[in-house]
Amino acid sequence: MSFARQNPLLVFLIHMTQSIMLRQIAYLKAENKILRSYAPKQIQTSPAERALLVRLGAPLGNAIQELLSIAHYKTFLRWKREGMQPVELSGPQDARAFRRMSKN
Repeated sequence: MSFARQNPLLVFLIHMTQSIMLRQIAYLKAENKILRSYAPKQIQTSPAERALLVRLGAPLGNAIQELLSIAHYKTFLRWKREGMQPVELSGPQDARAFRRMSKN
């Protein structure tokens, strides 16, 4: 028998944590949808922004398709393929933006 099954408090905490995280994700998806409706049809991302999105999105595998809102899945896959090469920052603004986004 696993440790979690032997400890009902642990099972309860795991369930509550997952439930809270699922509600947070649902909220953020709704918020992104609203914000996206105010944004221009096409959003230009910098290399640093794309690298951050790939770094955070790649571990999600195919599930990233449900979250993408500023790029198509095929675009994300292209970024991922291109991201295997070192990302060259085009200037100090890109470097600052990447550092700022990485802290979140």
